[in-house]
Amino acid sequence: MRIDTLQLENFRGLRQVDLVFPGQMTLLVGVNGVGKSAVLDALAILLSAFVSRLQGNANKARKFSPDDIRVGQSGLRTSLQVSIAEQTLSWSMALNQRAGRDAGYKSELEALNELTKPWAEQIAGDQAPFNLPVAVHYGVQRAVVDTPLRVRDRHVYAQLDAYDEALENTATDFHAFFKWFRQREDLENEQIRDHAGYRDPQLVPVRRAIEQFMTGFSDLRVRRNPMRLTVKKDQVEFNLQQLSDGEKCLLALVADLAQRLTLANPGLADPLEGSGVVLIDEIDLHLHPRLQREVVSKLTGIFPNCQFIVSTHSPQILSHVPDDSVWLLRRDETSAEIVCSRPPVGTFGLDSNSVLEIIMDVPEREPQVKARLRELFVLVDGSQLEEAKALIEDIEKTSGELGELVRAKALIRRKELIGR
Repeated sequence: MRIDTLQLENFRGLRQVDLVFPGQMTLLVGVNGVGKSAVLDALAILLSAFVSRLQGNANKARKFSPDDIRVGQSGLRTSLQVSIAEQTLSWSMALNQRAGRDAGYKSELEALNELTKPWAEQIAGDQAPFNLPVAVHYGVQRAVVDTPLRVRDRHVYAQLDAYDEALENTATDFHAFFKWFRQREDLENEQIRDHAGYRDPQLVPVRRAIEQFMTGFSDLRVRRNPMRLTVKKDQVEFNLQQLSDGEKCLLALVADLAQRLTLANPGLADPLEGSGVVLIDEIDLHLHPRLQREVVSKLTGIFPNCQFIVSTHSPQILSHVPDDSVWLLRRDETSAEIVCSRPPVGTFGLDSNSVLEIIMDVPEREPQVKARLRELFVLVDGSQLEEAKALIEDIEKTSGELGELVRAKALIRRKELIGR
């Protein structure tokens, strides 16, 4: 499954948004409050119409609420086009509210119903395994606060559990993954007693995804006394709670996605090659710049048939994707409306300072430092060399050895040699 286009009209702070998603990775970029999270949430709501029908209960689908209607407007409209099962189909949802009347909900889901009905019947009939695309939304409120591992009653996991809480607008705590992992490892350990070297076929791809994504990490496992989840980092064993927030969050996200793909694709030799749509808000959350540089290529490499639509504030990430994979959301100075456009220059390969200044409209230097550097070169040009030297010393105390200071010193030496 792949999302092709999205149209939003009067959704929250967005008057009109028309987006296309041509590649495997799409970045949504912009300052806080321009609607990046809103776009991701709209996608999650529209995708829930697909998931709920597979689950055999269309009423479970998320719906737009009156609070989603843009202030001053009477309704909203949304539309999604996807490519799935070698066909292209669209569905739409609208919500209208007049003064003094209840909201009126309208949806056009005929094509979606035609697609999902036979699939739902096949799932309910417990017929031969077939593969399903995943759809999951990781919101900005995601964290590994604890790792619940005690299992009172064994749960029989089915294919549709791949969609458990996948598109909800709630905090993501990854509890379901940890409970699933504990139960699968118990089953694995039972087999190991009789078959040394046995590895659970559902845990294998999850462990492999972690090891490929998290450099130096291996051997995710449950320790029983006391009960805890551990992982090796550079061959040293850590309690999962001892890792940094960035490491915990990234490990849990990768493992959770791998688990969902494993459940959804019982017919694939390698479940990590399953398809689907993955929405991630603030993909750079808690990540060191080095990990930010790597996260895009690793996600698309380890999950080659998943489409990722993510938001970010990171210039490190922005410079590592093709130019047509970036949508810049900004507020138009004339109309004050939020508009979406491609960046003014190609982003791939740009250095971080250029991304900050050109794409994100953030000055490379603090205004005060820039003003003092301008003052410095005015002094040098005017041959006020002693004053210039004093200013250089002053700037170095607060800002260190800047490249402009090296240039200014060279100009001063040249002026002194030629007698000003």
